[in-house]
Amino acid sequence: MCIVIDACTLAAVFKSSDLAFDPVRKWILAGKGKMVFGGSTYAAELSKVGSLLNLVAELSRQRKTVVLKKGVVDSAEKVIKEMEESNDVDDPHIVAIVRESGCRVVCTLDRRSDKFLRNRRFYPNGTRPSIYRSNSHSHLLCDGNIVGACV
Repeated sequence: MCIVIDACTLAAVFKSSDLAFDPVRKWILAGKGKMVFGGSTYAAELSKVGSLLNLVAELSRQRKTVVLKKGVVDSAEKVIKEMEESNDVDDPHIVAIVRESGCRVVCTLDRRSDKFLRNRRFYPNGTRPSIYRSNSHSHLLCDGNIVGACV
């Protein structure tokens, strides 16, 4: 399973004992799960959670990450910003990562980004991702949500 984890949610997933994210943590650390990310904006956000940089590097060494090409994600982010009439688009880089990877699940605590993540017009095939916020969403962590980018 591939999952995009919003940088603001990484600490909740990997540094917290919060049971809501325990299934995600276990799926990535011990299961088939892989964290998908990429682009300049995500890299900048990731640098702000310095305490997790070593963990992300270790996940990469263990082949538990899929890093998309920076230029591809940055271009998609620009397209999404241009598609949105308002300047209020939240987390266009996350939408871009989903758009370019085909990833079907996003883990985020940021409800403000929901209307953008769930907007079909941002995705070429109209398939929008599911949003993981609690262990009641653990059914999303399944083989059916493994996409080509994560094989």
